[in-house]
Order: sequence, then C-alpha cells, then structure tokens
Amino acid sequence: MSSIAKLLGVSRSTIYKYVPELTKQPTLPQEAEQQPEAAAIIEAPQPVSRPVPAGRGPVCPTCDYRPTDSRELELHRDGLATIWLTLDPDHAGRILERRHCERCQPHRARIVMCGLFDTTVMLGDDLAVPEPSPLPQLAVHWLTTNAWQQHRGDWYCDNHAEARR
Repeated sequence: MSSIAKLLGVSRSTIYKYVPELTKQPTLPQEAEQQPEAAAIIEAPQPVSRPVPAGRGPVCPTCDYRPTDSRELELHRDGLATIWLTLDPDHAGRILERRHCERCQPHRARIVMCGLFDTTVMLGDDLAVPEPSPLPQLAVHWLTTNAWQQHRGDWYCDNHAEARR
C-alpha cells in the first residue's frame, strides 16, 4: 500500500479509506492446521515506534493534532502534504484550500492527479462528485488559476504542463 500511496501522492490512511476491506480468507480444516511437533513458530519482531519529542513534528492546521510516535509522524507528514479543496460553508461559490491529517480528512473525496503522477489535489465533500462526472466548475477554476492544464481528459500540474505535449 505504501507504494500506491506514494504514487498517488496521498497517505496510506487515505488509500485504506477508499479500498474495500478484504474478506476473511477461507481456512483449512482443523487437521490441516496442525503442525508437526518439531516445527517452531517464530514471530517476526514488530517495528519499534519511538515517541516523538514534545514540541516536535508538524501540527495539523485543521484540527491541531500532533503525532505521538515516529511511525505516526511519517503518516502525518504524508497527509499534510496533500492539498484539499472544499466549498466554503460561509461564502457560497468560494473554495477553501486546506491541509488535513488522516484524522480530519473529509470522508468523501475525489482525486485529481497530475497525468505524470507527481502531484495530487483532493476534492472533498460536495466537490467530490463521482467519476465519470466532470469536475465542478469551481474546482476547474482553482486548478487553472494554479497553473494546471487539461489535455485529452487528463490534468497536468504546473511542473508537467509542458511535458504533456
């Protein structure tokens, strides 16, 4: 899942939100599960997660959450690297640009990914219209204002707008 998250430019927790859970695998009859007495079961050591020193690590600008250990810190940073666009509840027709940790990300989302898989923008809540619906006009306006270009149905960030030709 980590490689998929990096490819999409989102945190692993975001991937897990939108991938259906795997069903339980069928089990063998009890006789087949028994192991010979000579066999030893060796458990793989679990990675140790070190506490994050107080006052270190980024605070989520939306919910003020700060991670408590090093493993969580990595996921937290990945989540905060993604821009989320949502409608401003106080001003109709206006978009808010926010960064969310995995704890406060909107539940409904649509990914707008650069055609060369470098940059991702997440459309949240009411902007997250299901595909294949076209993107809402407010989202298109935000993308074009921020130097994104559309070519043959794909969007390209300002880093790759010239490479798509």
